[in-house]
Amino acid sequence: TPVKITAVSGEAGQANIHISGMSCEKMCVSKIKKTLADLEGVEDMEIDFDADRTVDVFKVQYDESKLSEKEMIDAVHGIAGGVYKVTEVEVNTATDVTSYNYIPTVRKKRKVFSSKKVEERSFKMPNIFDALKKFGGIR
Repeated sequence: TPVKITAVSGEAGQANIHISGMSCEKMCVSKIKKTLADLEGVEDMEIDFDADRTVDVFKVQYDESKLSEKEMIDAVHGIAGGVYKVTEVEVNTATDVTSYNYIPTVRKKRKVFSSKKVEERSFKMPNIFDALKKFGGIR
């Protein structure tokens, strides 16, 4: 699904990233916050989260010479197989671009399969009645 990116006038290097798919602050918000914070160029971040909303906003301060809004979108879409979706981004900029659509690039993790054969083991459960007889519980 294309993400609408809108350029608004304001302090350059700030983006309001609207994200859906978050249900909790502890796990969801923390995972997205860590993912964005790990990107080179992210300087600061504010999160406007409410569990009752379907879309929440991350306000990100970043260095435009090191990072683009597209890279931040791709990073969010790459979390947990794409469970979180960026729905819109408002970018503060001095350019004449007003808005455009961007289709995120999601890198899927490759599954690694082992060619080693797994040894089968069998285990026989003891009969509980035999155990009770042995210890004098049943006569």
